[in-house]
Amino acid sequence: MPTVYPTAAGAWSTRTWNNDATGAAYGTTPQAGDTVLANGLAITIDQDITVTELRTTAGTTAAAGGSFTTSGTRVLACNVTAGTTACLVIGASSNVTLTGNATAGTSSTAYGISMAATATLTMTGNCTGGSTTNCTGLNVGSAGAVATVTGTVTGGSSASARGINLSTGTLTLNGDPAAGSSGSGFNQSGGVAAINATTIVGASSVVANIVITAGSCVVTGNLSGGTSSSRIAATVSSTGKLEVIGNVTGGSAATAYAVSQTGGQLIVIGNVEGGTNATAHAINSTTNAIYIRGNVTGGSLGNGITLTSANQAADFCVVYGTVTGGSTSGIGIANAGAGRVDIYGSTVNSGGNATSNTGSGSIVVTSVGGGSLAFNPVVRLP
Repeated sequence: MPTVYPTAAGAWSTRTWNNDATGAAYGTTPQAGDTVLANGLAITIDQDITVTELRTTAGTTAAAGGSFTTSGTRVLACNVTAGTTACLVIGASSNVTLTGNATAGTSSTAYGISMAATATLTMTGNCTGGSTTNCTGLNVGSAGAVATVTGTVTGGSSASARGINLSTGTLTLNGDPAAGSSGSGFNQSGGVAAINATTIVGASSVVANIVITAGSCVVTGNLSGGTSSSRIAATVSSTGKLEVIGNVTGGSAATAYAVSQTGGQLIVIGNVEGGTNATAHAINSTTNAIYIRGNVTGGSLGNGITLTSANQAADFCVVYGTVTGGSTSGIGIANAGAGRVDIYGSTVNSGGNATSNTGSGSIVVTSVGGGSLAFNPVVRLP
């Protein structure tokens, strides 16, 4: 089927369309199977559409750039690929259902999909980051934006080339985010996110699959460090809040943490277990505010939790469960910092010790009757 483009800006339904290969008039609006180029023009999607793809790349005749902006309630069946500009813009007050993939482009802010206004997007398809900084498959950047994505999310080949970026608004992701060679699968600097996953495994030595610096994110699913060095599933820093409803497990290579925390808050409702490398800790925290409702176990070599915080007054780790040493030398909780560790449950030494306190902080164990989950300290994130 042909590639077509509009000859002037305006509404999709009233444009004159040309064939990109010949430059001749197409004679109709784009049809199923067509690829549609914006031709450097601003096009308003004022009807439901089914085409193969929307693009802001250059064609044989069509110019690069432009955009497609939705209006009203729309059903779109198409892939979306950015070139030098953002391709699909979810317009103010739009309610869009999209079946198709979104791929970022080759220039900064060349988002596959941009949500910068109060609107709703329900998407079934994959989101992939691009090849330059700030080039994101789906960018959610309005307090009134609500996005639900079911599909695979993968970062791109440049820093900040994310699969999905959430700076404000609300996002639900049904799928496992994966880092690209340089871009995170999911980046959050604000807003509220929920990720329903299976097992998220650290995929890149450059950036984590999930990066949270602000806002709150609840992951329902497991997190695991990767099989090569520094493959980290999730990082939490600054004022970010991460809650994991699932198990958190260290990887099999050096510093392949499931979670690396340098700030913010971490909650785990599930079990924590170190990995099979001496530095493949399940949780590695330098500035810790950690709540665990579940058991913590050292891996064969890696620790369940390693703490190196320097702030005695502010940093803490609270565990409601049993803390057990690993089968060889992995420690359940290794406190090498100044913070306090409170264990409400019991400790069991194995090949590795249940706990180790080599810093200036403290570890306090309080025996609790009724099993490891007798108390539930967790307050769900806002």
